[in-house]
Amino acid sequence: SLHRLAEVHPGFNEEHEVVPAWEIALDELIQLQKKGDLQHIGLSEPTANQIERAVFLAKAKGSCISAIESAYSIATRRAELNGVKEACERHHIHRLFEV
Repeated sequence: SLHRLAEVHPGFNEEHEVVPAWEIALDELIQLQKKGDLQHIGLSEPTANQIERAVFLAKAKGSCISAIESAYSIATRRAELNGVKEACERHHIHRLFEV
């Protein structure tokens, strides 16, 4: 699982384009999955846009995003308000909520 995706610390992809570090890490997880070293890929605290991008990147490489971990409690209902819940439903991604 990729934890606390951040847009800082960009890296470079194979085409020498600047990309967020989490996209590079996601690509590595997809490669490990293809080798059989892991079964599922999850993301921790992504934005709705990051979910959409991760799903696109995973599908392009024959993989998928299996789960999303998001803070959720009586005091924190961001997943309902920021589009994360809807993105998960749209892509049939299991949501894990932590308190």
